[in-house]
Amino acid sequence: NWEQYDGYYAIRNAKELYGFAEIINGLQLTEYKEAVLLNDIVVNETVSESGATYSWTPIGHHSDFSGEFDGNGHYISGLYFNNTSEYQVGIFGWTSEANIRNVTLKNSYLCAENAIGGIVGRMSGTTLTNCKVDSDVTIVATSADEGAVNVGGMFGMHYYVGMQYSNSNFTNCT
Repeated sequence: NWEQYDGYYAIRNAKELYGFAEIINGLQLTEYKEAVLLNDIVVNETVSESGATYSWTPIGHHSDFSGEFDGNGHYISGLYFNNTSEYQVGIFGWTSEANIRNVTLKNSYLCAENAIGGIVGRMSGTTLTNCKVDSDVTIVATSADEGAVNVGGMFGMHYYVGMQYSNSNFTNCT
């Protein structure tokens, strides 16, 4: 049972964050594809290359997230993803025409083959506003193809659809 806050899914804790990811990743589309954080979220107290208690599956991992996500000035901490054969990894794996704002990623470890970023792994036509990735976030790409590694602090890869580029916008992101 999801509570709503101004028409958004209300996310108050790690369980609800994982629940929202499961809804989007399972394509259990509902009336709303929007979410808002109402608290700081701590998934794992500590993360490292050697592990963490809970692993993360990004929102929109193998199908795109095209909704709105408002961090409401809160942070997400302790995300852990370590699968060297996967791609599209961040808080969000793959976004298209999404609007993500007011969220910070802290104290996390993200390791995958390609398309890795703190906020979004792979995106198109996405707007990021007031997003931040702290210096205690570790992002590792394991692709053997040095010419095709797409990794970054904020986002890993911007892509286009067909022969047409889809603009993304960034405002006050660090």
